[in-house]
This record gives sequence, C-alpha cells and structure tokens, in this order.
Amino acid sequence: MDERTTIPQDEAEQIPGTHISATIITNNEASIIKRCLKSLEGIADEIIVVDSGSTDGTPDICRKAGCQVYQRRFTGYGIQRQYAASLCKHTYILAIDADEVLDDELRQTIIKLKKEGMTHRVYAFNIMEYYFGHKVRHTGLKRSGMIRLFNKRYAQWNLRDVREQVTFPESLRPQKLEGTLLHFRAVNYSQMLLKELSQARLRAAALAARYNRISPLRPHITAIATYFKYYIEKGGWMDGRTGAMIAQGRAYGTYMAWKIARKTLRENGLC
Repeated sequence: MDERTTIPQDEAEQIPGTHISATIITNNEASIIKRCLKSLEGIADEIIVVDSGSTDGTPDICRKAGCQVYQRRFTGYGIQRQYAASLCKHTYILAIDADEVLDDELRQTIIKLKKEGMTHRVYAFNIMEYYFGHKVRHTGLKRSGMIRLFNKRYAQWNLRDVREQVTFPESLRPQKLEGTLLHFRAVNYSQMLLKELSQARLRAAALAARYNRISPLRPHITAIATYFKYYIEKGGWMDGRTGAMIAQGRAYGTYMAWKIARKTLRENGLC
C-alpha cells in the first residue's frame, strides 16, 4: 500500500451531510492547541484527543472545547494515531496535529465537501511548513498530496514509530483538495532541537534493532551528510538563515539518533 498511489479508485457513495471525526495526539500543547481547535469549527463533529501525560493543562483546554480526551502512554506516532482513529465514532477521519491549522481555503473546501457528500475514500492536500514564524518554501520540507482525511474502513495508519503514513489499497486514488494545512513546527531554535531529540530517540531504537555494530564515526559522518543534504541538495540555502538553522537541527537529530543507538548496542555488549 502506498500513500501516493495514482491508480484510479471507485467513487464512494455520495451522501450529503457526511460527519467527520478529527483526531489529535498531544503532549504539553497548551500554548498552541487553541488555534488548531478553532480551525476545526464547522468541520469536526467530534474531536478525539489522545494525550500522553501532559502537565501543562492541555487535557483541560481540550475538554473545555468539547473534545473527548483519552490518556495513553506514547509508544510511537503510528500506533498513537491509529489508536486515536479506533476511538472515532464517524467513518471519515481528519487527522491533525496540535501545531497544525487548516487555512481558510481548506476549511471552506472541507465544509463544502461535507455538505455535498464525500465522493472519495481518501483525500490529499498540501502542507506548508513554518519555522520560527517564517514560511519554509525549500529545505526539502515542502509536502504535497499528503493523506490526512480518509474513510477508516478503507485506510489506516501504519504502525511506524516515526515517519508514519496513512495506508490504503492500491486500487484507491486520493482526491486532491484545494487549500493548505499550515504546520507550525517550532517557534524557536531550542524548541526545534527538543523535537529533533524526541524523534531521534524513536529512530535510535530502530537503528539499534537493525545494526549489530555502529562505528564511533558514524554519528558524525551521517550528521555532516544530513546537513549538506538539507542545506545544499534540498535547497535550504534558498530559505536563508531559517534554512541553515533547519539543516543544523536535522543534522543534530541524525547525530543523536546514531549516538543513542550506538550507546544502546554498547550497553548490550554488541558494539
């Protein structure tokens, strides 16, 4: 199954007034989640929030906004997202993160789609990344045709710890929607590094399971390669200082993933 298959699909039965369940996975999102919830008004008929131990009042904010909040220990992005999907009452699911916002065009597109009825089983739209308050047009982060709205009877999240995707039969073809999902990844450099470290820990577990030995130089070499990949190859230099900072963050995340993986192997006597 492939998230970006181009094989035609049968059209879904078009029933006006389709209901949508929105899912959000959270951990200490109190400072940003209100604008996410605001963008779901008029779209989500229920909002399922799966929280992993927030201590900043995130669950209370969500409950006051009418969300159904569940607690679950975080064990990976794919598993967490699919668990949230399993709690949904409605067939169509809109998966969104706490640091994401539907722009006005995408909001109106989905509202119209709900009113007229769903014509497809999976829907795709563009995602625009923001770092430090700046729109990122290059640096390898431009994402188009990402699946976030789908019929849960035909599609589901894979269970990857990181880089999770919605999967569905190859016979289905996503319908592209007008509008953009705005993703505010980090407000400052420190927050970006914390997020990179969090993902590095998950990636490290996969690396430690895959390799029996990791060279002491591997973390350094892969970090340098990652920096040049994002800054040069993927055009980060065209995003100026922001692009350079993002490339640094990706390099740091890569370095930490390999370093933690090597430490794990050494503790197990394998490296």
